[in-house]
Amino acid sequence: MAVNFTISKRGKGLSNQASHYHLKPIYDLTVTMDELAVRISKACTLTPADVVACLSALNSEIRYQLQNGNKVEIGWLGSFKIAAETTAHPHPKLCSKKDIKHIKVNYQPTKEFKRFLSNTTDFKIDPKAKLKYVKSNI
Repeated sequence: MAVNFTISKRGKGLSNQASHYHLKPIYDLTVTMDELAVRISKACTLTPADVVACLSALNSEIRYQLQNGNKVEIGWLGSFKIAAETTAHPHPKLCSKKDIKHIKVNYQPTKEFKRFLSNTTDFKIDPKAKLKYVKSNI
């Protein structure tokens, strides 16, 4: 199997620069936790219900650790940590908790995991991708 990409137009926003085009992955389907549980159970001695229980416990534990300000590393898979979009100030005394606009969770795969995906995954551009911009004179 391959990971297919399409072409997406990125607008100029507030600047007067020309639009740009970039590749964007196409996700064929979403694999649910139940589907993962069935697949994982076939590779080990756990039942699908046991796998769901383990994944649920992992989810709860990751949430707990992030809420307590910890970074969570999951072996070769990578790590999870809290990140925030905040307001910047010219002086540190002006910073406050109110400056936090959005909280998000960053996932950072390990170098080995990224290398594995880069070396073993076939990347292709969907043949239909350029057709939607034919009239735009790319």
